[in-house]
Amino acid sequence: MPVPDDSAGVADKDKADLKPSYGPGAVSPSPFWKTFLQKMAIAARLAGKEIYRNKLRWFDLRRADYQLGKKAYDSRLPLPGQSQRSDRLDRLQNRIRELGQEVASGPSLKEKSLATLKGAGRAMKIQLLKLRRRRLLRKLGRRIAEEQIADTSLAAETGEVKAASEKLRSVNAEIQTLAAQTYVWARRPLLISAIVLGLTIIFAGIAFEQEVAMPDSSTPKEAAIAFIRALQSNQMRVARALAVGSDTDLAQWKLEGDLDLAVERTNAAMAKKFGSDSGSANTDRNLNTRFESATEKTNGDTARLVDGDDVLAQLRKSDGK
Repeated sequence: MPVPDDSAGVADKDKADLKPSYGPGAVSPSPFWKTFLQKMAIAARLAGKEIYRNKLRWFDLRRADYQLGKKAYDSRLPLPGQSQRSDRLDRLQNRIRELGQEVASGPSLKEKSLATLKGAGRAMKIQLLKLRRRRLLRKLGRRIAEEQIADTSLAAETGEVKAASEKLRSVNAEIQTLAAQTYVWARRPLLISAIVLGLTIIFAGIAFEQEVAMPDSSTPKEAAIAFIRALQSNQMRVARALAVGSDTDLAQWKLEGDLDLAVERTNAAMAKKFGSDSGSANTDRNLNTRFESATEKTNGDTARLVDGDDVLAQLRKSDGK
């Protein structure tokens, strides 16, 4: 009996197994997260290059320019077009020398104090003049390097300026190459980081200012005491959060709280200066004491604080509080 040939079916099955698969289960050859991480790695390298560029620009190159200008000025080289800058440097040097001379002071304490103050003022002027002198020397060195003034005595300093400039150009070229390989918004990572940090500080400050640390208001008396203390400490956000009245009512309570606080401080000052008995007047205006000793009378969602026959405050629940 002949046996059926299943080789054709097996071949068809193998072909079906070799077909590419599509759909949710398929693995993408270039997933988004992989590209994103690669570009962020390039952005991190960009940040490092920018830091190195800033170091070259603000430290190495400026120091090399200063050394070149100082060497040229100290050597009194005849530089074309730099006579005015040399004259300014001479005047600054003479002024620094004059301010550095000691001034004799008198024997009295007042004269010595005045001499000390004048000396501190002269020291500050000397530092400012030195900063101006350093800036002029740096500009002089930069002009010598740009005009490529050849002088054997300046060979070493000129070589340092050229080396720093070449490094700066090389880093700039690397930054341009890396910037083209990442996202547009990530091409200035230091600037983006500074903006994000600044915005974070601003929003954190706003959130901290607007945050209201609510005191204990679990009972009518606690809420009233917290309200009075907020008014006296000028925490109007807390007072407004605890109050349900109008702005006019809040202003009247604020005036009452300020007057009570002023009387309390006056009594404390009088007691300290003239004795404990002299500051005992007007004790009935101490709102904190009266509210703390008041009696609560609750009726549903409303309550009153009573001190003897006086109704100190009427309270009402708002939003369940």
